[in-house]
Amino acid sequence: MENRREGIGFAFGLLVGAVIGASVAVILAPQSGQRTRQLLRETAKDMQERASDFAADLKEDYQELVEKGKSFYDERRKTTRTEGEPEQRA
Repeated sequence: MENRREGIGFAFGLLVGAVIGASVAVILAPQSGQRTRQLLRETAKDMQERASDFAADLKEDYQELVEKGKSFYDERRKTTRTEGEPEQRA
């Protein structure tokens, strides 16, 4: 679980770094103001899509983990009940 958190943190950091790097590169590039604004809009739209995809992936992972947790809990509960009940004699 700890490795997963580190991976998510790394991915988020990478995303933020990409946004900052792209913004700085566009701002410092020698071109017209209109073209720079257009590039900023395109970059912002691309980063928004990436962030949405990242959030959707996180949501899917979360839902999968919740389902696994529920299944594990139900199995443990069944096992505990079965082991704890005395044998029935016919």
